[in-house]
Amino acid sequence: MKIVPNANTEAVVSALAARVLARLNRNMPVLLLVSGGSCEDAAIGAFSAIVGSFANERGRLKMLFNLGLVDERFGKTGHQDSNWRQLLDKGLDPARCNAMPMLVESTGEKNDLDEAVSRYNAFLSLAVSKHDEGKLYIACLLGLGDDGHVAGILPESPASQMGEDDARLVTGYRSALFPRVTVTPAFFRSVDYAAVWVSSHTTIPSLDRLSESLPIDRHPAQLVKKVAEAEIFAGIELPERILKRAYITA
Repeated sequence: MKIVPNANTEAVVSALAARVLARLNRNMPVLLLVSGGSCEDAAIGAFSAIVGSFANERGRLKMLFNLGLVDERFGKTGHQDSNWRQLLDKGLDPARCNAMPMLVESTGEKNDLDEAVSRYNAFLSLAVSKHDEGKLYIACLLGLGDDGHVAGILPESPASQMGEDDARLVTGYRSALFPRVTVTPAFFRSVDYAAVWVSSHTTIPSLDRLSESLPIDRHPAQLVKKVAEAEIFAGIELPERILKRAYITA
């Protein structure tokens, strides 16, 4: 896992788009899962760069390019705190690709949470099966929380306590602020590339802890070290002790 210091959103966009386009241009299907929050601008930038490169081949792109989320705040479809809704408000055009939101016709009821989890788990299970056959490239755009959370996997949450060999790739649970739908620890082993955007100084302690080997339920960001290729883009000034670790290994 590589740390890229003195980065900006454009660096994240360039790295993510380059890897996705390299596969699409060879007719390799790609699944890109993105985060909301601090990652929104990078997500929209990468999406725009990818669809812009296929401006004259929209049909081909729609067959090859799949887009979804790594996590979602559960509620009624289109609710104001939804990660997908916020990406749409930023300019995401799902008609340009094979888009798969986590909330589809949700009323916010408990049974809809279970349905969202079941539907997305089936979607990712098929994707991972194709990935394992060498027929799909999987990339992710992730943020890093002050508390070490990644995707919707909060420390000491039910999601953080799921084993990496668990067959489930998606789970749902209730956190303090929102019920959440998120990928599970098991999903990370199938990710080919992850770009991690760090934009707040308050995340430095969490970033520092990546040099340690900690249990997932204490520091879910350890999961990034399970990804085949991961780059942490730091849009903040980093302490010298972190800069000396150009690479962090598991």
